[in-house]
Amino acid sequence: MNHKILIVDDHHETLDIIVMTIQSYGYETIFTHSPLKALKMATSERPDLALVDMNMPEMSGLEVVRRLRSDPAVSEIPIIMFTAEDHPDQKKAGFAAGVDDYLIKPVPPDEMVARIEEMLEGLEPHAASENRRTVIMQPSPTDEENKAEQGIIGIVGTRGGAGATVLALNLATILASSGRPTTLIDMDMQQGHVALYLNKRPKKSLNNLVENKKLQARDIIAQVISPSKNLQLLLAHSNIDGTLPMMDEAQVSLILDTLHQDQYLICDIGRGVTAVTQPVIERADHIILCLRAERISLTVARHLIQSLKEQMSSNARLHLFLLDRTGGIPKQAAERFIKQPITAVIPYEKNMTNAVNKGMSFATMYPKAPASQLLRKFAKRLVKALARK
Repeated sequence: MNHKILIVDDHHETLDIIVMTIQSYGYETIFTHSPLKALKMATSERPDLALVDMNMPEMSGLEVVRRLRSDPAVSEIPIIMFTAEDHPDQKKAGFAAGVDDYLIKPVPPDEMVARIEEMLEGLEPHAASENRRTVIMQPSPTDEENKAEQGIIGIVGTRGGAGATVLALNLATILASSGRPTTLIDMDMQQGHVALYLNKRPKKSLNNLVENKKLQARDIIAQVISPSKNLQLLLAHSNIDGTLPMMDEAQVSLILDTLHQDQYLICDIGRGVTAVTQPVIERADHIILCLRAERISLTVARHLIQSLKEQMSSNARLHLFLLDRTGGIPKQAAERFIKQPITAVIPYEKNMTNAVNKGMSFATMYPKAPASQLLRKFAKRLVKALARK
């Protein structure tokens, strides 16, 4: 059972971003722009924590906090206040009203979630008010429950714009937000698109490992970054001009050996398959080939499918994802051309571009969008398939 978090902020865009961020970490949310509605929701829904904006026209955040503290149903829940102004007097008034912590806007998502996790540590979701601040001792897990989930998923594109990096990023985010430790590795050391999509200029990267002739596991782990709970990234710098050295097969194999333990690995391979990325194909439990609904992409796919099947292990599965833009070749026609069933058709949505511009995954920003829901269903299928292995 997940913790339930109440969020009230009169600024619509800010509220949307906060809600999507918190939901991506697996929390249940109830939210509103109205302080008065928030108070009613608190009484009826009994959240485990409240995030309250300081300055709202209908009622101040301070008054919302005072009323929450006077409501027996929720009087003991942790309360975090948002404010755009870092004034000592405001903080003093907030703590006097009953606030447990402060966040200054804009706040990085990982910091916000870290504060929430700290407040909720040891609290049972939806516990009775008198027990909310009692640490709950969890029973020791059975051997079956203690069995770690893991698997390697390689994602390949037929050409630029086929959606391989978008799919890799969103699939990794979805798995991580469901509580499964996941590492996304950018194996496309020419494009380095994952870092670009997330608007990151990584100091830690695959490139730092290339010239290490005595590469060890600890060197690899040192280049991994962790932007959020359960999600790790091993990024690559863009190398369009070919001036940066590339990895070799032995280094790639050591990376897989090091990071595969007790987690999911999502490997963005890029376009096609090279000698360097061949170890991923050979060891992957699932390979996803991303296509565009047009002639060139489908022609490349027809040849690439045969190559992938020759290199994949006998237990691995191949999935085809078709990115559907307006006016593209229909699914049935595409299947006839490549002589292979298509697993899923991803509807192209204009908000995908908006997510990239904000440096966030589409599934995090727009969790209710058809494409996000489709990817969540597919992620569940992967988890079930890997659990049966």
